[in-house]
Amino acid sequence: MPKVMPDYIPSPYNFARVWENVLFYRDVESSRNGTPAVSPDHDTPLEHGLCGHLDVTLTSTTPVYVRAEGKHDAKAIRETLKRANGWVAKLNQEEQSKLRAWGAFYRLPDGREALPATTVKGMIRNVLEIATFSKMSAVLNDRYGVRDLKTKDTAIYKDWMTETTTSPSGGPAFRPRTRAAWLVQRNNEWFLQSCAHWRVEHSVLRTLAESGNNSPWLREIHGHAQDQTQAKDMYKAWAENVVENRRVAQREHALSVCGTLQPEAAHISHTAPGKLLFCEATNLSFATPGTHHLVFTGRIRNGNKHREFVFPAFNPNGSLHRVPDGRDLSSGGEEPDVRGDFEFIHQDSKDWTGYWKQKLAAGLPVPVFYLAYDHPPEPGHASIEFDGTNHLHSIGLSQMYRLAYRFRVRELLPPDHQRPDLDITQAIFGTVGKGSACLRGRVQCEPFPVAGKVTHCDDGAICVLSAPKPTYYPNYIEQDTTDSGEKLAGGTYHTLQTPPPEGRLRGWKRYPVRQDNSLTVPEPNLPPNANYGVATAFKPLAAGNSFAGHIHFHNLMPWELGALIWALRFGWAGDLKDSPYRHSVGMAKPLGCGGLKLTEVRVHAQDVESQTVHDQQNVWMQAFESKVNDWLVANPVGSIPPGVISEAEPVLQMRAMASQKELRDPGLLTYPRHPTNARDNVKMFGEYKAARVVLPRYTQ
Repeated sequence: MPKVMPDYIPSPYNFARVWENVLFYRDVESSRNGTPAVSPDHDTPLEHGLCGHLDVTLTSTTPVYVRAEGKHDAKAIRETLKRANGWVAKLNQEEQSKLRAWGAFYRLPDGREALPATTVKGMIRNVLEIATFSKMSAVLNDRYGVRDLKTKDTAIYKDWMTETTTSPSGGPAFRPRTRAAWLVQRNNEWFLQSCAHWRVEHSVLRTLAESGNNSPWLREIHGHAQDQTQAKDMYKAWAENVVENRRVAQREHALSVCGTLQPEAAHISHTAPGKLLFCEATNLSFATPGTHHLVFTGRIRNGNKHREFVFPAFNPNGSLHRVPDGRDLSSGGEEPDVRGDFEFIHQDSKDWTGYWKQKLAAGLPVPVFYLAYDHPPEPGHASIEFDGTNHLHSIGLSQMYRLAYRFRVRELLPPDHQRPDLDITQAIFGTVGKGSACLRGRVQCEPFPVAGKVTHCDDGAICVLSAPKPTYYPNYIEQDTTDSGEKLAGGTYHTLQTPPPEGRLRGWKRYPVRQDNSLTVPEPNLPPNANYGVATAFKPLAAGNSFAGHIHFHNLMPWELGALIWALRFGWAGDLKDSPYRHSVGMAKPLGCGGLKLTEVRVHAQDVESQTVHDQQNVWMQAFESKVNDWLVANPVGSIPPGVISEAEPVLQMRAMASQKELRDPGLLTYPRHPTNARDNVKMFGEYKAARVVLPRYTQ
């Protein structure tokens, strides 16, 4: 790692800040009793409603790429790239053909390259959401997981998972808070059967198995230091070992044991600054099924794990308590979705997807650990046995499992953003919800095919486009910073464990545009030590291609049409050839691709009497700005002076990231990179957290 960390986090993205107050549709179109005076739908003609379409042309200012439709075996393609170390020339003809199909640009059925209608609609809608102070309605309501043993902020993970106490002989000691259980599935519902558990040293297991130093089980346990051992491999190696040594006659008996089950005592820790308190199993011998059961939980990379677990065997006649799965409650509301949270957090876990999930579906019990409380969970509180009536917080596949965060992503939005009321963007583009919450949009986009000759980039690119998840709190969560905005002002990071309002999402994610015509596509290969398992391939269209199409609108008030045009023009009222603003679409935005300049917009509109209405874009935009500015006077959104949409902080940040007059050094618009080893790039994110750095706002 570099000895001196930069005082900033390099990032190809930034955020237009989310604000507390939302401009709801009723706030703009309301009657004296506070209900909407007009109905924003297709079926009720508005007195001043306009119908028609926009002729729009967008010209690429950097390479742009949207992946073609079709089924592609990305995993197989990545395997071929890995085998060829990224060199396309080493692939055979069939492999190269699949690679080209995977990296091809989106085409219409007639073969023309085009921007899909969904891409154009998403581009406009995202700008409109920010400009109209709408809800962040597209935020997923997932609950992510965390396993951070290195952070000094113990409230993030350690306080949940371990209790700090004093050992019987004096000095600090630590006790795991998690409890053990068997997880079973009955009629597609999950149940827990709580149980005791003991830890067992590998040396005891080696004696039990009569294993030599070269046994397959020991190779799985103590294999290559940098490898991650999966539980299924450990179970397989153990069974093969004990059957081969004739310790048991059948593989299914290899996990049944009995022995001396000690009460809780203090034990030496190889990693913690103190002793560990736990119950230990010693003097093990094989036993008939139905006594106690060996449990392996795998080993993380670079780990020094030297203990496994012993559980009492699952009791088919024992008590079972249902795992909450988010169903509606008769008393109103929903119960916690502990099952859904577990499946989401473990969707990339090979132990779960490749082993335990199949065991569970087959009706077999799965060893797990869990946290439960007699009150809503908070860090530092003691966990209790789950009895079906108290609060089951989370479950995992190891004792120090990947803990479900206290809050879902959406729960860190201000209250206004979680209300069902209609905002302006939803009123214009429509919304999908439960029952009567559905509303058909009054704006529809067509695909935008390339106008004229298509120009491709000379080469495609093979690279990694992955980004940090919303759990990377130095970037995604609002922080208390120094005046520079690059360092924590003190204390600790806010995370998805931090209650609102201190815990709050940064806002709408945007990719700052790059200088016009300055970008070339990277070489079509990665460094020899790159991770091709997460690579992607694409061949963009070059800068200078023009995309033309229609945007249809129906029953829009003049100010609503002004809002649509404002989103296309970023509020620019002058000649479009002088506009500094650029949209950003498609894949490869982290590399600077996707820049689009609005080069033409013409309005063809008719009123309710089918009379042609002259194109007066600036008048309509001014009508929209007037509506918003009136609301801003009563609800200042960080604007100086108040009541000016262009000076409100979310709009200010968004327009800065879209402007050719607010460009940043391209070296700052990249993901963190390790100076020597591309495989260690991901480690740099941890280094920045340790250095207490924060992603600063795009403009201060």
